[in-house]
Amino acid sequence: MNKRYFEPVHPIELKFGDVPPKNNILAQRFNSYIRLLKSNKLQNEAQVLINLRIARSNYLKVVAHNSNRKNGKPKAKGPYTTSFKKAKNAALKLAKSFEEDPNYPLLCSPRVITDYLSIECTAVGY
Repeated sequence: MNKRYFEPVHPIELKFGDVPPKNNILAQRFNSYIRLLKSNKLQNEAQVLINLRIARSNYLKVVAHNSNRKNGKPKAKGPYTTSFKKAKNAALKLAKSFEEDPNYPLLCSPRVITDYLSIECTAVGY
């Protein structure tokens, strides 16, 4: 096994509250996928996806509260932009490792992660 699977993932705290998703069915699939990872003792991988969901929510709250405009788009400032980018990159790495590593069970297909990233996170702006 790779050393990465044993490294702890520190959770990101939810600061402003939860932001509803654009696609409810996809969000339900994403949440059930997180529960599936937790039940299969893949806590670190589940925490990466939880961090992505929370970072997206925090970033959207900052954008909603910021009135700064640049080229017609809301501009977010602060640490939430970098935490959202880091969480998104970590989720992309996790999806690639699910595709490449034959040790993961077949039920951990990365399709749910890539769908969530393409629909929910690109709608955010990054």
